[in-house]
Amino acid sequence: MNELSYSYIPPNDLRVTPYSFTSQRYQNYPILGHSDAIIRVKKQIEFASRLPFAIFLSGENGCEKTAAAWHIHHLSKKHKGKFICVPANLIDAISYKEHLLKSMQLAKEGTLYIEDIDYLSDANKDVLISLLSDDDFFMGLKQNQIHLIISCAKMDLSCQPQQWMNEIFGVTTPQFNFHLPPLRERSEDIQEHIGFILSSLELNLDITDSALSLLKQYDWPGNIVELHRLILFLASCCDAKITAKDILDLGIIDITSPPFKDELIDRLLSHQLDGYDHLHPSIQKALNFLSLNFLDEVCLEGVAAAAFTSPSHLSFLFREHLSLSFKPLLNQMRIEFAKRKIAEYPNHSITDICLQSGFGDLSHFEKMFKRYSGCTPREYRNQQRKKRKHAYAS
Repeated sequence: MNELSYSYIPPNDLRVTPYSFTSQRYQNYPILGHSDAIIRVKKQIEFASRLPFAIFLSGENGCEKTAAAWHIHHLSKKHKGKFICVPANLIDAISYKEHLLKSMQLAKEGTLYIEDIDYLSDANKDVLISLLSDDDFFMGLKQNQIHLIISCAKMDLSCQPQQWMNEIFGVTTPQFNFHLPPLRERSEDIQEHIGFILSSLELNLDITDSALSLLKQYDWPGNIVELHRLILFLASCCDAKITAKDILDLGIIDITSPPFKDELIDRLLSHQLDGYDHLHPSIQKALNFLSLNFLDEVCLEGVAAAAFTSPSHLSFLFREHLSLSFKPLLNQMRIEFAKRKIAEYPNHSITDICLQSGFGDLSHFEKMFKRYSGCTPREYRNQQRKKRKHAYAS
């Protein structure tokens, strides 16, 4: 980032920002990505566009619910009228009812999308239930060839909004339900969203692999809306490219969290360290050395020599950049290697696994295994044997 001071504030109360996707610019936001989850959603959208009955969408705040509803409307060959959205943030019941009735008139031969019904006030819920329970309202939908789409933020089909739907429509009335998965469950799609956001803004801004790797570790409580907001923020204060340091400076990624440590160890074992070029050069050299030599007799002094620094400074760098000490990281790498060996060869002796994993003392190996795995090597081996037995049986 440049020298100016910026502060990105992640959403604390996401209930105040679920309506960003109701604006015109988000109605035709594309359904991006090639993850299995989003491919399924694309198929469901296309399928829903051919159905004559009500569609019920669920998805966390900030997901592409409005965009999905718009695409259902856009793909429909029967509904060529307008796409009309009824937002959930109308204040009083009178305004909400007036808006619903007016929207129904505007949606003739088109789509009426009622948004996030689980965020309606009690008074507005009563208005909606009253209208949806009125035979004349449904007759009006049918006569005016209006496709009804309703959304909520909860996935659970036993949730209150779904119970309302069953009570109003009846359990035998056709309706199609599908869920938009949160961004954290399709992190492989993040890069495509970032590319689309930057290109739509006509910004020539790159993002490094290590920065992208960090963004994929974030939980994204605000989903696509938050991603859009964060990229806009970064674009305003980054020059030429977004780096891992820029992401870490936001304060949204905790590098001490288990997902970060698990990924680091996995990358070390698979010799794939290209995503850590944001770290101090000596740390990069030390990690590369560990990745190649962790099964040998390794000491801090030897790693420090490979990293062209002193042992004391390397210890400081490990704590500062990884929130880990050298020895625990080495032990966790060896234990993870041992677990994979046991899973692959569940009939091998624990002593053999111990020696193959870089430990020279069986009791120390068992102690470290219990510390980092929560069970003894023999207990873990028994678990793997049972898994393999069940796999053969099925």
